[in-house]
Amino acid sequence: MAPVLLLLITAPLVAEFLLGDVTLASLPALVIFIPLYGAGAVLIREVIRRKGGGWPAILVLAAAFGVIEEGLSTQSLFNPDYAHQHLLSSGYVPALGIAIPWTVYVLSLHVIWSIGTPIALVESMFPRRRTEAWLRTPGLIIMAVLYVLGLAAAFGTTWLEYRYVASPVHLIGAALIAMILIIVGMLLATLWRPAPAAQASGRAPAAWLVGIASAVAASIVVLAPHLPTAALRSLTILIIEAAAVIAITLWSRRAGWGDRQILALAAGALFGYAWHAFVNLPAFDSASVVVARISNVVFAALAVAAVWIAARQVKTHPSRMTRRRE
Repeated sequence: MAPVLLLLITAPLVAEFLLGDVTLASLPALVIFIPLYGAGAVLIREVIRRKGGGWPAILVLAAAFGVIEEGLSTQSLFNPDYAHQHLLSSGYVPALGIAIPWTVYVLSLHVIWSIGTPIALVESMFPRRRTEAWLRTPGLIIMAVLYVLGLAAAFGTTWLEYRYVASPVHLIGAALIAMILIIVGMLLATLWRPAPAAQASGRAPAAWLVGIASAVAASIVVLAPHLPTAALRSLTILIIEAAAVIAITLWSRRAGWGDRQILALAAGALFGYAWHAFVNLPAFDSASVVVARISNVVFAALAVAAVWIAARQVKTHPSRMTRRRE
């Protein structure tokens, strides 16, 4: 149960606390965040790994997770006053009821950081069990129930704060998109299999180079909302993500790609969240600047410790994939 428990707590700590949206003063909110983010990450990871699927399927289900949370639970995709930050004021498309820059940005946060990074980090702590199922059917059912409770709690607290419910058309549209993503993710889990090692010429880049590239890409994504125009904000994120998908796909087909590079991707993403928290104020609690900065230090230190532990595990207990490719 160790990896399950770690993922349950890691996902919300990365998604909300490392980002800096909330501080140590909001630790009681883990009562909601653990079922929402933690159970969601465990559920996605378990469903895909049970089917023998890999990262493409995990990331597609992560996108479905984002649509469900932001479109159906908190409804930030449609609420013009969500977090009192006027998130829909730029790039708003009336026919869709969403602002393109906010939609692209927040769904990217969920795919990369709420789900992808915590799974990669915790799997790196248990490299020999990286592709194995961690739960049996009863455990999977418990995670599903917890996740539904987390969604309901997030909806309830958001409604109490903003008294907002999106139109039926918007809610149905979000539900349909989430369903399509879930179907695509499940098909990928069933049909997609990793390419054989060394299928492409050359050798995979060293882990430290992958980590630097990941940190730069993550930093650009978190800085994109500060760009001057809606089109530039959206295009910047999409171009960076497309480049990352292409690069990782090509690198992962080369000899030498393994656990170290996967951990480096997660470490770079954590770095992007960690430094960005220091230059922002919390969005969802009223803690003082001092408390906010202490929180930033605490959660950045936890991220560094987690990467260090994972790196030691990857070095001493490499997965079968790494042993085969190296």
